Amino acid sequence: MDGVFDLPYSRVHHKAYGNANVPAIEMIQHSVNSMRGYFGGCTFCSITEHEGRIIQSCSEDSIIREIEAISDTSPNFTAFIFPIWAAPQPTCTGWTAKMKRLKAACRKPSCVYPGICPDLNTDHSHLIKL
Repeated sequence: MDGVFDLPYSRVHHKAYGNANVPAIEMIQHSVNSMRGYFGGCTFCSITEHEGRIIQSCSEDSIIREIEAISDTSPNFTAFIFPIWAAPQPTCTGWTAKMKRLKAACRKPSCVYPGICPDLNTDHSHLIKL
């Protein structure tokens, strides 16, 4: 994930929009995405379908580099990073199955329903430290 988020994104709307107001750009222009994927398997949400159910997190160094890039290159940066988010599941950064082979072999649609899987590492210390 670090290689993807280390790319030189412009953080502005596409030039095809011209001078049009693009409301979503205000929310994401100065936000930092820390992961992809979601293990919830909720039937009302498509995140698992288009990002996968295995959490893929960025390293702490990558997140810090992205914050520095925003502060160094964004013309209207106001020293406020929206959230360090993980799409709509910000508390999942760093959460993984305790054993890699289990993560690859498990076929349950959800790690949190009907109860939290005992093999799911739900430690928040990585996010708190960050």
